[in-house]
Amino acid sequence: MDKKWVYIAFFVIIGGLLTAEFLSTVLWPIIDYQPTGLPRLEVGATYTYMYMKDDEQVGSYEYAVEKMEVVQGTVTYSVRSRTNISFQGKGFYLESLLKVSEAPSPLSYSLNGTVAGDETQISCTFQGLKVTERARLNNETSEMEIDLQPNTLLADNNMPGHWELVFMSFSHEQGKRYKVNVFSPQAGVVIPMELNFDSNLQTVTIDGKSYSCIQVRETNNDLYFYLYQGTLIKYVNNPQGVALIRIP
Repeated sequence: MDKKWVYIAFFVIIGGLLTAEFLSTVLWPIIDYQPTGLPRLEVGATYTYMYMKDDEQVGSYEYAVEKMEVVQGTVTYSVRSRTNISFQGKGFYLESLLKVSEAPSPLSYSLNGTVAGDETQISCTFQGLKVTERARLNNETSEMEIDLQPNTLLADNNMPGHWELVFMSFSHEQGKRYKVNVFSPQAGVVIPMELNFDSNLQTVTIDGKSYSCIQVRETNNDLYFYLYQGTLIKYVNNPQGVALIRIP
């Protein structure tokens, strides 16, 4: 093939990619997360999810708002999560407590558990735009300080209760995408995420009942969320082969 045609083909391909990216940005711009605050949360109710691994139920996850209190004029919530699974002959139990303001800003976080026989502890304290995380695995400890962006939220790995609070905390519309910074204590990092709210509803079936849901795609990490009337009824983590399905 004549080299000039190779060059032309190359520029056509690159031009097409740039055009597609440009059109995506223009037609589907990224909107920065702007919190509207949490609604008044129900205290005491427990919400339970089936924990699926590679399409097999291996345990459960549950969360509950344990307490609401007013501290120096600010409403704060204490949200406890519990994960209890058994996979490949090994047990995994995690219990966490998130304290969050109605803003919503994380105030403190702790996690304790046993992962395949190893004792794990994480504690996080927040001060302005910094979080100090202390972690212990068996007898080994570590501490690090992590910088945060304004309006950084907290959602730990495979904990849909945290994500339900995320979706409650801002106004969103189908057919739009939003940029949000999420701190994951288990990973020890802040993860920039793009939440893409699909224009079309998707059907999710649980125990023979169908729900028309808003599908939210986080394409950078291959996560999917399914919202039914504001409730997160299904969470999918494709890289880990994990799905959590809310029990009605």
